[in-house]
Formats: sequence, C-alpha cells, structure tokens
Amino acid sequence: MNQHITTAYYDRDVNTIEGLYTVQTVDRLTGQIIKKFSRLPARSGQRGHTHSSWERGKSPIPFTFNRFFYLWIGHPKGRGLPERDPKEIGRSYPISSDLTQKTRIHHPDNPNVFREFIELHFDQRLRKPGSIGCPVLVQDTDYQRGQALELFDYLDWLAKQGTEYIRQVVL
Repeated sequence: MNQHITTAYYDRDVNTIEGLYTVQTVDRLTGQIIKKFSRLPARSGQRGHTHSSWERGKSPIPFTFNRFFYLWIGHPKGRGLPERDPKEIGRSYPISSDLTQKTRIHHPDNPNVFREFIELHFDQRLRKPGSIGCPVLVQDTDYQRGQALELFDYLDWLAKQGTEYIRQVVL
C-alpha cells in the first residue's frame, strides 16, 4: 500500500465558473502534508450554465460533496490516451468517475447520464474564459502559469512513481 495519499480539491461557488484548485499529498501514517499546491485560480464550465452539472459542453464539472461519489485524475499514458497537441489544449490529465473509463463522468444516480472529455488543463483564455466542463487552471499572469506548470510537473512525477490515479473532490 502506498504510504502517501494525493487528493485534488476544486472549490467553486455554484453561481460562477470561478474557483480554486488545491492538490495535496499527505503521509498516510503521520497525517503530515508532504506537498501542497494551494488555491490555484481555476474555472469550470461556461457563464450562464452554472446551476446544472450535467449539461454537456457547457456546465461545470459535477459536484461531489455529501456523497460517496469521487472523481479520479489520471495520467494520459496510464489511460492509453495520446498526449494532446500543445496547440489544442496542451498538457491535460483525464478525469473520470470510474477507473475503467478514460474521460467519462457518470451521474451517480443514473448511469445513462454522463459527461465526456473532462480533463484538467490550462484555461484557453485566448478563446474565451471557461471550458466545456473541464477544471482549467487560469494563466493570466506569469506567476499563475508557473504554479500550474509546477503542478503539472508534479502530476507527471507522481505517474512516474507509479501513482496511476489521484482522487478529486469537487466542493
């Protein structure tokens, strides 16, 4: 069993696409935080579509609070996915509700309702703020871009250490 647990938290107000993204690794035995990326500015979904989590291509990533409903972030290579063209969305990390899926999130009460192609990546600010539902890291300043790149490097390092997935909680 791995001695460390890594969890990602995306905290978003229900009335906006704006949120904060935190990733932390904790020692399972001591509870001590080993690595933390705290409160990185992020967005999910498109303005005007924030009150439903299941509108494909527009609403934010589904909330996971008060349920035994987790999302999992993987590495593209670990899920058999090709790495994205940097001109498209750049580095990306697939998110799913089932470890057998690649980028699909199923509704916890209705398996026929799902979202697809949800991945953690940079906000494509040149197009327009927001995403089709992916949690996207804001890169409005060099500092924000640097923090996001450091997080992506850490996710790559975790994958090389044998961590296939990390749990994501959407608050």
